[in-house]
Amino acid sequence: MEKIKTIHAPESVTYLNEIENFKIPENCIFNKGKTGCGGTETAINQKGDTIIAMPFINLVKNKEITNERRQYDVLGV
Repeated sequence: MEKIKTIHAPESVTYLNEIENFKIPENCIFNKGKTGCGGTETAINQKGDTIIAMPFINLVKNKEITNERRQYDVLGV
């Protein structure tokens, strides 16, 4: 049985990492709904393996580029 959980961010928040103690839940499909809100970076920077689907090759290549703030490696396929 599917369980749907909606996470509401305060209106003052622009990026997901601005929400205190926010982590993308494990074993889920996370539909962030809004682009440019930091969902991909949040997923990359939290502990654990994550599969991220992106619609364009250039987005994947952009995320593969080393970012000094990242704690984990990114493998684009």
